[in-house]
Amino acid sequence: MCCSKILFKREFFLLRIFFFLVFLLAANCLLPTYSFSQGTWAQKASIFSTRVGAVGFSIGDKGYIGTGYHWGPPYCNDFWEWDKSTNSWTQKANFPGTPRGDAVGFSIGSKGYIGTGSDSVGGTNDFYEWDQATNLWTPKAPFPGSPRSCAIGLSIGTKGYVGMGGDSTGIRQDFWEWNQATNSWSQKMNFAGGTRESPIGFVIGNNAYVGSGIPLYNDLWEYTPALNSWTQKANLPDTLRCKAAAFSIGTKGYIGTGETLSSNSSSNSFYEWNQSTNTWTRKANYPIIVKDIDQATFTIGCHGYFAGGCCFVPPPPAISHFIQDFWEYTPDDPPPINASISNSTTICVGGSAILTASGGISYSWSTGGSSNSITVSPTSTTAYTVSVSNDCVSKTLTTTVAIINSSIASFNFEYNPCKNKCMDFIDQSANALTWNWDFGDGTIGASNNPCHFYNDSSTYNVSLIINKSTACADTFNMDVPYVTHDTTAFVYVPNAFSPNNDGDNDVLGFFRQDTFCLKNFEIAIYSRWGEKVFETTDINSTWDGTFNGEKLHSNVFSYYCKTVTTTGKQIIRKGNISLLQ
Repeated sequence: MCCSKILFKREFFLLRIFFFLVFLLAANCLLPTYSFSQGTWAQKASIFSTRVGAVGFSIGDKGYIGTGYHWGPPYCNDFWEWDKSTNSWTQKANFPGTPRGDAVGFSIGSKGYIGTGSDSVGGTNDFYEWDQATNLWTPKAPFPGSPRSCAIGLSIGTKGYVGMGGDSTGIRQDFWEWNQATNSWSQKMNFAGGTRESPIGFVIGNNAYVGSGIPLYNDLWEYTPALNSWTQKANLPDTLRCKAAAFSIGTKGYIGTGETLSSNSSSNSFYEWNQSTNTWTRKANYPIIVKDIDQATFTIGCHGYFAGGCCFVPPPPAISHFIQDFWEYTPDDPPPINASISNSTTICVGGSAILTASGGISYSWSTGGSSNSITVSPTSTTAYTVSVSNDCVSKTLTTTVAIINSSIASFNFEYNPCKNKCMDFIDQSANALTWNWDFGDGTIGASNNPCHFYNDSSTYNVSLIINKSTACADTFNMDVPYVTHDTTAFVYVPNAFSPNNDGDNDVLGFFRQDTFCLKNFEIAIYSRWGEKVFETTDINSTWDGTFNGEKLHSNVFSYYCKTVTTTGKQIIRKGNISLLQ
């Protein structure tokens, strides 16, 4: 079986030294750098020591490898960083868990994660976080599945995914999600390909891809977190294999090496999977003739990396050799770079602007800066360029910082209480970049066109300062009258009147304290038998208690009144009116 540790037992140490001597005489694992139109392999600085079953991941433009197996002692807990710019390895803080191999590892943002694996006792389920900024490890919530090794570990966004592998009872197919924000695990749909040990996995966009593994397979499955579902994709068009290695670059996935069914077959074949077409393409073979590799992998920019592993030359004789090789793969059709830069900006003379580019792993500004963000303080309008690179492709972007030498503050106001009950201030300034309002009632604001609520009717002295604390600041003041209004358009209808010509309440009138927001008004008055005796749509109209030119006797009448505000709000009132002679 692919995950068997028989080859790693110390009892075979002397025997392996013998085989290795034969190996040096009979065969050579290493071939010259292999390259053609299907991609290029280039050998890089060897890893720190011979290693198999290690984990690998990348953070930014740095690669990381840790744990695994090698001779003396067989289990490892060391952790190393590879710097692409110098092609050199630097040891970092050791992994704090027990030394182990066949663990899982992935990164989220500036943090790396290692968990599960097999130590000297058996399977493990602990889980640790490494901080790139502090070089410190922190224990996290343990993996809730059974202790295991040879599982798969991936990350998508701020979530990590661990599943499958083997435990003391057999091979598993469960699949779990870890939430970085809550440090909590939740079980997801089991891997649809069945139980699986030592599978390959890679991520493209928001989906994960898993395949290969024990027992031998050549399948590929897509996991969609948004749907919590698995979908089978096109099989790898090559022999069944396990303990292969894989990574992704852009929208392409890559898989190669591994152990196959035939002990005489070479497993250094290497394939590219196209996400958009669901098709496989044979690429340049991995430059080492192998049978069982079990390497650590990661991706930086548009390069993929294979590190370490076991070089196993087919019989006769069957010779296994742990290696330190570290290889970089460059695709012949690297993905286009999706770079962007902050929009053009305007500042006052003497001010500064922050320009930020994104989409690459290295940046080169026309100012000489090499970080993704720079601060500039030009004395005149200036164009800045930045070359954004992902190590294979670069893109040059340009942005302009415009300078203004003077500005003029000005504003006007508009009050429509029926619309929003607040005073609209309309900025009419020239060359305004920032706004500082004093509304004259003890409150301030910073938006360009604020709408301010006043509590009381009064005249307020409002001031606006634009571009405060800069060389192009200016101030404008204005007295603003404010009067509160009733915005409900409620009409008061008296409940009695006496049309007896005594000069007091001789007519029925309709009253509103404030008709500012009234759009429509109508009222109808009915006798006790339902006969309409009066109606009007004029709020200033009155009723003198007559109907068809005849005075009506004392009685109780009902009314129906409807008002509509300028904003379309409708109010209906019903009630009684007593006519008293």
